Amino acid sequence: MDKSGTPRFARLYWPDRESGKESRMWQYAPARDGGLLVTRDVPPPERSDDDRRRQGQGASSQPGRPRILVVEDDPDVMDYVVAVLLVSGYEVLEAADAETALATVRDCAGINLLLSDIGLPGEMDGIDLALAVKRAYPGLRVLFMSGNPHEAVSGRRIAREEVDLIVKPFMPHTLTERVAAILSAG
Repeated sequence: MDKSGTPRFARLYWPDRESGKESRMWQYAPARDGGLLVTRDVPPPERSDDDRRRQGQGASSQPGRPRILVVEDDPDVMDYVVAVLLVSGYEVLEAADAETALATVRDCAGINLLLSDIGLPGEMDGIDLALAVKRAYPGLRVLFMSGNPHEAVSGRRIAREEVDLIVKPFMPHTLTERVAAILSAG
């Protein structure tokens, strides 16, 4: 409550990426002895990997708005990461596996950052993906995500000191700070 005794409300709406309508809403109403947090999740419509990849095809990167390709096989983690990045003003493309990500990189110009989980399904993991992408696009920056940081790069084909890694789970501000630092460092 403010000094007049009127409750204050802060709302954060996360737009659904396809319809532009609110899909998540947080409301916080501070009270005299604490607070009340009301969360309502409305799941976005189901989308196939082709739909996710098509989302970025034909769209030109908007000037001044970095384009990030997120590669994550867990739909809940993908939705979380994409929502955080969209709210932070980034343009986001999505892929659920390395093969789809490679096709997206080929089809969509202007990707500034590859944000990839290390453990991905299929023939290629996140490190294989990053190595393949860096061969074709040496200037593309890479940030890895992993829930198991100790095993993430052990025995891999990439030196630990060359790896930018964010450990899951992470807070929104941790992700956005790391992304901003990587994008501004080059």
